[in-house]
Amino acid sequence: MKQLIALFTVALFATVAHAQKITPQDLQGTWKLVSFDVSGVLVNVTNAKITFSPELQKSVPAEELEKIKANMMQSMDAFKAASTVFEGNKITQTMGPKVNTGKFAIQDVGEKQFLFINENGNEDDVKIYMDGKLLHFIQADDEHPVNFAFIKQ
Repeated sequence: MKQLIALFTVALFATVAHAQKITPQDLQGTWKLVSFDVSGVLVNVTNAKITFSPELQKSVPAEELEKIKANMMQSMDAFKAASTVFEGNKITQTMGPKVNTGKFAIQDVGEKQFLFINENGNEDDVKIYMDGKLLHFIQADDEHPVNFAFIKQ
């Protein structure tokens, strides 16, 4: 009986892990930006709300946080218009008046998946994962990773 339960558990985890794997077909269509988090600044694009992580609130004076919030709010219209479109192996990313186009590929690296993008000769890679219906891009530089969340339209 224990072997049967163990076998069922392994099969269940394998199914769940397989279901979370993203394929190029899963990405096809238009994805709208709904939120992002950069260095403890949490931007809810859908509700036009900006909040700060507890760590950031403790380390940055309140008047500086208000300046950050005011600057981010000035860009809210651009955030609300931001989208990523996948069509075949082509990707088009729009933020305000800026539009970037290129080609993409998904690559598995261990347990993680990365989206490799070539836009106008510039190459970039972002970690991707699904959380419910949200597609996350984690764009990391040395100090300030950004976690973008998109929902399919």
